[in-house]
Amino acid sequence: MFSLERLRKLPAYIREKGVAKTLRTLLRTCADFIEGWKWDFERGVETRKPIPASKFGTVSYYSASGKKFFDRLGVLNLDWGRFMFIDLGCGKGKVLLMAAEFPFMRIVGVELVEDLAKQARRNIASYRGPTLLCPSLEVITGDATLYEFPADPLVLYCFDTFSESGLRVVLNNLQRSLQQQISAVN
Repeated sequence: MFSLERLRKLPAYIREKGVAKTLRTLLRTCADFIEGWKWDFERGVETRKPIPASKFGTVSYYSASGKKFFDRLGVLNLDWGRFMFIDLGCGKGKVLLMAAEFPFMRIVGVELVEDLAKQARRNIASYRGPTLLCPSLEVITGDATLYEFPADPLVLYCFDTFSESGLRVVLNNLQRSLQQQISAVN
């Protein structure tokens, strides 16, 4: 959340954005931080502790905001039980657990980093929050750009997971999967 590097950038940020915007941003960041720790504590999981990029040699890990997730997913107004939820780059599994509060037919997380995938599985096993409405949660350790999408109707989620080129690969895989499904119907 806060680092010495961010602190060094603060004067320039204040000059660029102004004091009021800087204070709003700091307050929002603090509120998100507290909300995340509270969410973890109430559910008996650990999803909030950030991990620097140097630990994995890829990108830094930080978890998604629960409020923003529920706000965005809630507007979909789907027949949830017909859909499979897939989180590409599921990290420690927070989004999987939040999605499981909706009655999806199945939820799958794909995570490249084995340590994060293991933590996601531990979090699923130790979860003690609201009743999970999805009967099937699974974490796959693997490269999300190689993931073969199933024929089920999907809700896809990725939170700051891919570079632009990686996202293009995923979208091409998804398009190929959809084309195969259309060919199978015809």
